Amino acid sequence: MDPSSSYKYKAFMSYSHAADGKLAPMLQSALHQFTKPWYRLRAMRVFRDKTSLAMTPELWPSIQNALSESEYFLLLASPQAAQSPWVQKEVDWWLEHRTAQTLFIVLAEGDVVWDSTTEDFNWPKTDALSPILQGKFKNEPLYVDLRWAKTTENLSLRHSQFRPGVLNIAATLLGRPKDELDGEDVQQHRRFLTITKLVVVALTLLTLLLTVGIIGVTIQTREIGRQASLVLATAAQNAGSDGHIDHALRFAVQATTSTWLSPKSIEQNLC
Repeated sequence: MDPSSSYKYKAFMSYSHAADGKLAPMLQSALHQFTKPWYRLRAMRVFRDKTSLAMTPELWPSIQNALSESEYFLLLASPQAAQSPWVQKEVDWWLEHRTAQTLFIVLAEGDVVWDSTTEDFNWPKTDALSPILQGKFKNEPLYVDLRWAKTTENLSLRHSQFRPGVLNIAATLLGRPKDELDGEDVQQHRRFLTITKLVVVALTLLTLLLTVGIIGVTIQTREIGRQASLVLATAAQNAGSDGHIDHALRFAVQATTSTWLSPKSIEQNLC
């Protein structure tokens, strides 16, 4: 049994709502869609707190539950996130209950500099991380640089710069080679486009069939109405010949106005 199956979320996303409120949902959506089969809602579940509320005792338990149900921690690093008590509290919880090796950094703004001499971050030059991470990594951690995305519109998996970044993150979270994951995503995307085209063709054919059917029913109904009018006109003529002027007038009026009468109605009118 896959150990990750015991987790509800593949990753918990921690970020500054003020600084990265735009990038975070785009990144979450991209991770949900990466290698997603057409019949599934998402490829993986990434938790993202959608509120911008101040830290309160009422909100923290729900955040703790999400943290405990997440396999990895995805930190959108920025100077604002480094100064956020909320982000620091989430990072602190993670380091207390998990390991730094399951915490991944996405650089959204600012700088992250590693000092190979001290085997720690160069804190005078690093402003995107909280000092709470000091001494937590034994080796330089891999991180994805998405600082350029802050001023870019319409980010998606088809974006030439955004896609490699999402691929790096997804490969790390899923523990799979990037080339294998990239190929699978391309295949799933092509399959989705093929299915979409088939659905469009099927709906178009169904619409045509319904249209033809409606036209056929309309023509048939009008023909029945025309025959009814002819029957009523004949009845009016016969009634007039027999001297039943009132019946003749009634049949004549119905022949010119009631072209949608059913055969049963016609028989009743002739009686």
